[in-house]
Amino acid sequence: MTLLKLDQRIRRDLEDLYKGGILTFIQNFKNCKITEAEQLSMDLFGTPNELSIHGLPGYYTGKRDAATVMVMLNPGSDVMSQNNPFVTEKTLNRILKELGKTNISSSADFVKIIKRGSDRYGNIDKDRLDNFDIKQAAFLKAWENSGVDIPNNFPDMIPRPSKKGKEERDKLLRKVKQNVLMQKLQLELIPYASRKFKTINPNNYKHLFPYVETLFHEIFSHERTYVIFCSDFFDKLFKAYSDDNGYSGTIDFGNKVAFEDKEGKQLFNKGDAFCTPIKITYNGESIYAVIAHTFPNQSLPNAYDKMQAYGKFCYDVYNDYKLQNNKP
Repeated sequence: MTLLKLDQRIRRDLEDLYKGGILTFIQNFKNCKITEAEQLSMDLFGTPNELSIHGLPGYYTGKRDAATVMVMLNPGSDVMSQNNPFVTEKTLNRILKELGKTNISSSADFVKIIKRGSDRYGNIDKDRLDNFDIKQAAFLKAWENSGVDIPNNFPDMIPRPSKKGKEERDKLLRKVKQNVLMQKLQLELIPYASRKFKTINPNNYKHLFPYVETLFHEIFSHERTYVIFCSDFFDKLFKAYSDDNGYSGTIDFGNKVAFEDKEGKQLFNKGDAFCTPIKITYNGESIYAVIAHTFPNQSLPNAYDKMQAYGKFCYDVYNDYKLQNNKP
């Protein structure tokens, strides 16, 4: 066996990269970007790197005409990993496999494939358990006629100690996850990923108003039963948006309500859980909705019983507000 000195090994490996076009690859990758994502990152945060500008955006998942719509802030993926072209390649391969295709033939085909992948993401990702998706099902358990098929024994079946019990539980959880992804519509305020939605200066909210318009247009494009905005940030954003005369939508706010159970106890050990019912009017049409301020709470991902209780609380507040405002 021939000994390779350290300098020889370094030279051999790096020459492989250079001759293979690593510098050209980097430059081409830098040029392959979503200009609107880069501009929005600059407008909101003063840097082009707070949002994923090279990775696939996540506009929606699920059924476009679903009865229930849940709206998140943006896809919660790390910018660096989302910008990785091999992550994009893996995602595209999974979509192509689901659609029974082997290649992408044009830009129009690319757009069509990504949209069909968003429609069928619940099938594409059905084998992976994900707390974020499962907690949505727990939240929706009490929402009557939501259009999402949630088994009666969920989430009560979660604690099962035996191996057989765990296998049965995981099988049911995968089905719950698939249903909640396929049978509702999940929209993102911003389609460009970031791990954390950093604090935004209120003076910069105006840069998000066009994205609010896109949300409202999609929501009002079909008849909806429930619309749920899953972050406290929507409260501040909608108040700023509604005050801007340059946009057609308005939001009427009900009272912000704090959760208490029958014994007057709070849902969490640290702080209250809140929701605010609202009425959105857009292009002459109105719909009732609710802002679930506490939905992203870090103590909730595995606490499905608490998420179910919080979801029922939001449902009751929503219904009360709707009934009060529809009195003859």
